[in-house]
Amino acid sequence: ILHTAVRSLGLNDTSPFVISDKVVEFAVAGKTDVLPALSCRAFTDELSSSSIAPGGGSVSALAAALAAGLASMTSNITFTKKDFRRSRGLMTEISTRSQQLKDRALQLIDEDTNAFNDYIGAIRLPKKTEAEQKLRDEAIEQAAKNITIVPFETLGIAAEAAELAEKVLRRGIPSTASDSGTALAQAEASALGAWMNVKINLPGIKDRNFADETEIRADELLASARAAAKRGIAYVKRTFENAD
Repeated sequence: ILHTAVRSLGLNDTSPFVISDKVVEFAVAGKTDVLPALSCRAFTDELSSSSIAPGGGSVSALAAALAAGLASMTSNITFTKKDFRRSRGLMTEISTRSQQLKDRALQLIDEDTNAFNDYIGAIRLPKKTEAEQKLRDEAIEQAAKNITIVPFETLGIAAEAAELAEKVLRRGIPSTASDSGTALAQAEASALGAWMNVKINLPGIKDRNFADETEIRADELLASARAAAKRGIAYVKRTFENAD
């Protein structure tokens, strides 16, 4: 209802109308769990609207949460099976860590949108005087770093979720192979999306040490996620072929 009201009243026309800031109940509750609390339909409706956020960064965070959630699910199912008692320690570790990654990824859905809105706000700061220009430049630089840091963290979560999904795929029960494979596919999609959202922001950052170090590490994390997905999905395909 709130998102429909924002669109119908044109509240986004002159500047982003951030519900988490403008609506008292959400502002008091904090800036997290606004987008994740929406239904799937409401979230995708908001995503498909003309508003500039949420966008690719938030979607990448959601994909990371889905990947971690599936990794947790498959490890929990394996834990309950008597024939896999020896794997229970590993499954407990995977489930616990996956839940942590899932919860953090869900927070990043909002944080990515909030960071982008803050960046737009920095761009719109006054610049009539030298002092205002300096403050604006500093705000834009920090905001540019923030909109890079958030997808960078999503990328790290996606890479780790892929690693966990591959482990449970190889050590878990065969009947969940397709679920683990789906987790790997989601993790790879999340990693690639987050990587692109990191890369697009780097040219606008003046701190070249920050930009260069972030780019190197982002490339490494993407390669790690894609390698795990490639190995894992190939393993799933072999499982299907052997079943035939």
